[in-house]
Amino acid sequence: MATALAIYGGIVGTLALAWNVYTRTKAHRTRVRVELGTAVIAPPTGTEAVLGIRVVNDSAHEVSIVAAGVYTDHERQTIQALHRFGQIPARIPARDSASQFLPRDTPGLAGEVIGWARDAGGKVYRSTPLKPAA
Repeated sequence: MATALAIYGGIVGTLALAWNVYTRTKAHRTRVRVELGTAVIAPPTGTEAVLGIRVVNDSAHEVSIVAAGVYTDHERQTIQALHRFGQIPARIPARDSASQFLPRDTPGLAGEVIGWARDAGGKVYRSTPLKPAA
């Protein structure tokens, strides 16, 4: 009987430790989304049509994003977004977001585009493709 209790205790203890490691690892995982869409910004000089790249940090910790932009021409061309009203590069707090903009008249910005953002570790996150307006 004592042997059975010892085996049972060992199994339960191992399962509890494994569950703790799994939930802790899952909670501290980096989760970043990139959303791409058209927008209109209104600086003091008037309105400007732009392509908005929004980087959303769904993680429970801060994420450092060093660059954002779009892929065009079936990912053969990369355009980095550096707009004067953009917020990237940035350190994005937990469960917050930052945006960057690209003027709609940027050369090479035709057809389907995919937004991207790169973190400080070099990992690239992508949006779903944005089809051109018909």
